[in-house]
Amino acid sequence: MILYNKTKNIVVSDKLKIANNFINRFLGLIPKKKLEESECLMITNCPAVHSCFMRFTIDVVFVSKENKVLDIVRMKPWRFSKFYDSKYAIEFNSGFVYGKISIGDEVEVK
Repeated sequence: MILYNKTKNIVVSDKLKIANNFINRFLGLIPKKKLEESECLMITNCPAVHSCFMRFTIDVVFVSKENKVLDIVRMKPWRFSKFYDSKYAIEFNSGFVYGKISIGDEVEVK
């Protein structure tokens, strides 16, 4: 899958995976030792995330029902995000999204 930023007219990631069942949502990135540079994980129906048991720092993009970016949060291991009125959250390598996604941008999955 591809994550596309409509506002900036760029492909953010061509390595998007979707966690849309209980096991995938529950585990998220916990089993991974690292992500490839542009790899990311979209967690559906996700108002908040945690980074417990994670081995690396991530950036989390929270996206509204209208596909607008609500916030971008850097999370070290063993942290909890605040709750958002989000449709989904997308987890990236720390630092990867800056310049590619900004708060207020409209994103879509292709």
